Amino acid sequence: MTPTIRRTRWPALALAVVMLVSTLAFTFSLAQAQSSLTIGSRLEFTVLDPHKSSAAFDAPLFFGLFENLIQRDGGTGELHPHLATSWSVSDDGLVWTFELRDDVLFHDGTPFDAEAAAFNFKRMVDPATESQYARFELGPFADARAVGPHTLELEFSSPYGLLPSALSTYGMGMMSPAAVERLGDDVSWNPVGTGPYRFVSFTPGRSVVLEKNPDYAWAADFQSRSEPYFDTITFRFIEEDATRAAALERGEIDLALYLDAFDWLDFEASPDFETHGYERLGYPPAGLFINVMKSPTDDVRVRQALIHATDSELVREVIFEGIYNPSGGVMSPFSFGYDADAGEMYPFDPERAAALFDEAGWTMNEATGFRERDGERLRIEYLTLSGVASQAEVIEAEWRRQGIDVNVLVQDNPAQQNTAQEGLHNVVWSQWGGVDPSALQGRYGCENIGGGWNFAHYCNDRITEIFAEARAETDQDARAALFSEMQQILMGDATIVPLYNVKILVAAKQGVDGWLPSDATGWFGYLLNFYERD
Repeated sequence: MTPTIRRTRWPALALAVVMLVSTLAFTFSLAQAQSSLTIGSRLEFTVLDPHKSSAAFDAPLFFGLFENLIQRDGGTGELHPHLATSWSVSDDGLVWTFELRDDVLFHDGTPFDAEAAAFNFKRMVDPATESQYARFELGPFADARAVGPHTLELEFSSPYGLLPSALSTYGMGMMSPAAVERLGDDVSWNPVGTGPYRFVSFTPGRSVVLEKNPDYAWAADFQSRSEPYFDTITFRFIEEDATRAAALERGEIDLALYLDAFDWLDFEASPDFETHGYERLGYPPAGLFINVMKSPTDDVRVRQALIHATDSELVREVIFEGIYNPSGGVMSPFSFGYDADAGEMYPFDPERAAALFDEAGWTMNEATGFRERDGERLRIEYLTLSGVASQAEVIEAEWRRQGIDVNVLVQDNPAQQNTAQEGLHNVVWSQWGGVDPSALQGRYGCENIGGGWNFAHYCNDRITEIFAEARAETDQDARAALFSEMQQILMGDATIVPLYNVKILVAAKQGVDGWLPSDATGWFGYLLNFYERD
């Protein structure tokens, strides 16, 4: 049977209305499409919880979803009130008092107040949270308490002058207590903050989607925008650098993070793209922590020889097209308190390296081409992340010329972290940002061996004293002198192979604007500020 086709005659006016509605719907749909931003990122976010995360690569997401009591203008380094309107410290330096905003809501509608803030700080230091970054930023934290509806006190066991700067870092975002209590551990993958964008979905191995927070009305005074521009922001995970660059070139994404230097230079030369380079403040910059407790790097002469045997300029030229700058030891050369004598202690000097190896008893066996001592081959366990494995190839070739047998082990977190904490490596790639040289306590504090990020497994009583003195000291000249002494000790003991200062290379389609760094460490801009020029 042939189906009957029924045709309806539309009056002219009705047809015109339908056409108008269709046109408006199409225009509205187009406008919606134009108000989206897709960001291509190299790595999948480790966890969507700032209190747990130790990966600075998660920071771009955190600065969109969550907000801190204090925010930092990444262009000037100046601290600004945000969720806290003001703060003060007691005469003994032990109690900090914060007056908080009274007009802020979490994404789930829960009011932000002093009780909520106190809950967050207690969660950061709770061992059950297993924080790998936030708890270190709180130093000698003792307690958090609400002393009024919007008045918070943070108490410390010893003076902690770094607190305002620490509160501006990516691990200090405020999470909804109601969401934590409702979701338990699942909140780490269903985050609820107060930021300009709120969480929509997470697709493992593929993307995180955010949407505009329509209630947002509490931007810090230094931000260039007061409300979010894009209706949606999607972070797409594209591990391969070349694939991520090709996706930007084809228009599949609007902005690409952590580009390869070769691709970034191509985008820089094109009028169709915007390019930016954010130089990170490193504590330390990128380098190889040397395990001082595992043979053969338990011998300072071997550690010194490894540094002299490393041509960091070659790494910067081969891997980064010369775009990256030298690291300067355990601190970036442009950081507060930098000591040039310490940062330049170990020039590339193969002859000096060979002499130090010989002095340590590791002599060259001409038949095998490897150094040996008492019949044992000089072997270095080199632990690295997959994203920087190409650097290991360059360094392995350099060290091989010195007669070193290098075993490169490529792991990603948490496996790499666990291996390094167990001390199964001789050297391990790492890089850390921060807002003050005291951030190095997380990397060299004795208490952070085994369960923290002291991958050098290095403990020095004087370094412990310096961290304590610098934390309590308010005179900046005195603090600079302490950090200078610290650098001399750490480099004298050869605890790290300096490589380069990290520069985050970013490109976007022409018209994307709002590139103010999210903090003084040079991280990618605040999502609030991004918009598209007409």
